[in-house]
Amino acid sequence: MELRHLRYFIAVAEEGSLTHAAEKRLHTAQPSLSRQIRDLENEVGVELMNRSVHGVELTAAGKAFLDHARLALAQVDAAVQAAGRAARPGGKTTFGIGFQTGLEYATGKAKPLLKGFAVPLVVLRGGGRYSMWSSIGGGRCGS
Repeated sequence: MELRHLRYFIAVAEEGSLTHAAEKRLHTAQPSLSRQIRDLENEVGVELMNRSVHGVELTAAGKAFLDHARLALAQVDAAVQAAGRAARPGGKTTFGIGFQTGLEYATGKAKPLLKGFAVPLVVLRGGGRYSMWSSIGGGRCGS
């Protein structure tokens, strides 16, 4: 079983249509996608979806498989991130916590959250929630 089979299956399940998944999400031809899904079903040994002119509907087996397929891809993503972190020895670990006032840190309430970090460098930043979100999205947290 290949990771692309899982990605294709998840896209079809979420779109509810082989055609929509092929065109909008996967940018591939629908007949090719259908073949990949059939190959996956053959490998799993059960029918994962019912096909009709109105789209696809997951079977009970397909619903169970979907949850595990999502989990498997999440684990793969986590493994890739872990490998990237491990390849940068001496790199800093960033840990962000949102507080309402900043007093949580000043009064020691944040200390239990920082246990386990070798020598935590604490940077206090002010701002509303939108500036905090933009910092996270721009990779500026921890720098």
